[in-house]
Amino acid sequence: MRIAVDAMGAERGIGIVVEGAIRAIQEAPEIEIILVGDKDKIEEEIRLSHLKEIPFSMVHAPQIVEMTDSATVSLKEK
Repeated sequence: MRIAVDAMGAERGIGIVVEGAIRAIQEAPEIEIILVGDKDKIEEEIRLSHLKEIPFSMVHAPQIVEMTDSATVSLKEK
């Protein structure tokens, strides 16, 4: 099963998302997790976790859609 996760959307920061992704893969190694967000920030959190290899893939998405953003504007401009 493939699961995409918004790494930038957690109230407690990217670190908690990376930690959750690591735990999920440890408990269910058959799943594939894709972290979506600012790749540099995600990679920094991965470095802080001291993993020897990255057990998931990433999709760089530098723009953030805020709760106050119009859906139409977000689709056209972000």
